[in-house]
Amino acid sequence: MINNEFEFHPVGQGLFYTGIIGDFVMVYDVGTLSSQTYIKNEIDLFSQKLSINHHKKIIDVLFLSHYDEDHISGIEYLLNSGFHINKIIAPLITPLIELLWLSSTPFRHNSSIYRSLQSILQEYTDNFIQVEATQESDYADIQIPSDDEDRDNLEDISSNNLRSNRLANVATMRLSDFWQFTFFAQAIQQSWVRNWLLSILTYLNNQHGLKNTNTYQSMDNDELANEIYTYVNQLYTSTKPRANINHLIAAIRKITKTLRLKSSQRNLVSLILYHRPITVNSSSRFKSRLSKNRKLFLYKNNAQLLTGDSVFKDYKQLTPLPTWHIFKKILPRFKNVDLMLLPHHGSKYGWHDELLAYSNRFVVSYGLGNSFSHPNALVINKIISDPSYFSGRLIQVNQKPNFGLLIYVV
Repeated sequence: MINNEFEFHPVGQGLFYTGIIGDFVMVYDVGTLSSQTYIKNEIDLFSQKLSINHHKKIIDVLFLSHYDEDHISGIEYLLNSGFHINKIIAPLITPLIELLWLSSTPFRHNSSIYRSLQSILQEYTDNFIQVEATQESDYADIQIPSDDEDRDNLEDISSNNLRSNRLANVATMRLSDFWQFTFFAQAIQQSWVRNWLLSILTYLNNQHGLKNTNTYQSMDNDELANEIYTYVNQLYTSTKPRANINHLIAAIRKITKTLRLKSSQRNLVSLILYHRPITVNSSSRFKSRLSKNRKLFLYKNNAQLLTGDSVFKDYKQLTPLPTWHIFKKILPRFKNVDLMLLPHHGSKYGWHDELLAYSNRFVVSYGLGNSFSHPNALVINKIISDPSYFSGRLIQVNQKPNFGLLIYVV
């Protein structure tokens, strides 16, 4: 039986992270924008590993950082390969997120990827835990559970809507008495969102006379998104020709293109996950060891921090967003982080120089030849030019064979 083994799989421009803790199996994201062959091959290899080590093809918890294609494209293949998922934990699906699904064009690999996701999630109604994202307005009220606070068992929770602020903004769960999982979702306030929503509503008003456009100015972004989403749903359920909804979707996509919104700018939420053994020797911290064959050995007082596609800086001014201030407030509670996933595949918008002080090593998952300039040269230079840099502090994972990263907690 495998104990405490984790892996960043080589899937190219995306992320597929797995963990085996005794009988417990977890996954954090499973997708890529690169060839789907990469994600399928890695799912097959993971399946073989479980079979060889007498594990059933059961994923106890699938964490989804967010719903972009490069983080979810492999879910359907995962299920078609015979895997059963006991529980899904992911950010709350809001009307705004669903509108972004409509605006995502073209679907690079699978024209039905989001419809497939929706149907899959509907099957998991009782075991799909949606985490409401922290907002800028939550900053002053954020409370972080202490280390000795009672924690729910991760395998027992089954709420349909786990509100982060109901659990002091940051949810801390345990796996029996030997592993801790702490997670929260962050809403990313993007400056383009309001302009995008108002443009769509202006179109709808011109075409269908929904409301006086002045009414929209007093609404917040969630209310604007809900207004559009309600209308879209009415079209779907009406007896009007299917062409009407197709025409609306085409219009939304055209508006998105007119505003020159890059897909890399559309991240609106990300689930951040910190995990480590519960029994640790807090009086000392052993350095991890990276072997030449890309195996990282962590000691039992080392933690891992997975950041999804978190965005901490504004796309225009590169100034810190509220998401950074919230993250910074929580960071000190993430003790003994030895390995941190670079946010957003090493994007400069997900980087802050202060991250250097919070993790011993960094790993970046990206696709060779990607069009997003991931990982960004500025981020790489910040890490390798830091006085505390050492060989192996930055570990790159891409689609090259055997270019993943195996992690053992010993």
